[in-house]
This record gives sequence, C-alpha cells and structure tokens, in this order.
Amino acid sequence: ADGTVLEPLDDAEVLELAGLLRKLEIDSVAVCFLHSYLYPEHEQRVGAILAEALPGATVSLSSEILREQREYERSATTVVNAYVRPLLASYLDRIRAGLDEIGLDRAPLQIMQSSGGVMTSDDAKLRPVFALESGPAAGVVAALGMAQRLGLQNLIAFDMGGTTAKASLIE
Repeated sequence: ADGTVLEPLDDAEVLELAGLLRKLEIDSVAVCFLHSYLYPEHEQRVGAILAEALPGATVSLSSEILREQREYERSATTVVNAYVRPLLASYLDRIRAGLDEIGLDRAPLQIMQSSGGVMTSDDAKLRPVFALESGPAAGVVAALGMAQRLGLQNLIAFDMGGTTAKASLIE
C-alpha cells in the first residue's frame, strides 16, 4: 500500500495477454493496478507493451485518468474512459476534418469539460471521460454568464435537453 514493489512486472505475461486481446479484436483497454496512484510505473509499462502489441487499440491507464487512492472510483472512471475513447476520438476526427475542409484548418477545436472548463481536442481524445457531463456544465456556465450580464445574483438555472433535465443553484 506504500508503493513498494513486492513482485516485478512479468513482461512475458503481459505480452501473452496482448495476444489474447488481439485475437478477441479488442479496440480499447482499461488498466488499473491497485496502488498505481503511488507507483504508476507498472501500469505505464503495461500500457507501453499493449500500445505496441495492439497498434489499433486505445489504452487507458488509471494513473493517467484519475490518480487517486480509491481503486473502485479510479477503475470505474478508467473503464468508462476506455469505453468512450474510440467513439469520441472518431467523432472529433470527423469534426476536425470538416473544419479543415471548409477552410478553418487553423481554428482550435476545444471541448467543454464536465467541470465547466475546456480542453483541447487532443486531450479530449485521451481523456473523454472528463467531457461526459459537459452538456449540463455548459448550461450552468451559460446561465452564469447571462446572470452576470443582467446583474442577477443567487439564481436557479434549469437546463432541459432531449434526454435529461438539470437544475443548478448559482450563488
């Protein structure tokens, strides 16, 4: 639990696993080691081996996605990231190609995060899990901007879309 390595990583075992994943035609992998928040080197080594052995697949490492102590939250977030990653990467590539096609090749493509901030499209391709609740976050950010322009304080924002509705308290 203190990050001390008790058993070295077995590269041959990881390569054997990579062979199985290749046979199964896996296109995205999540890797989560119990204490990688303290000692990420084994996860990083597994990630490097898998990336080389599975060139068409994406590899999400828990130590790069959510480096925190609790393995349940870290592994669940990493699995969601691995699930969404190929889909969002393809989507962002199509958006970029469309922008390039109409002459906006120099325009930066930024993606809203669940926190209300933005990230580059390259970062969103690596960590799409941080964009999953970006729609509701954008609604809150827009409501805050409008409230500031109108000189309003302490309000409730309501954002309703096709599948969800969110209420937010802005103080």
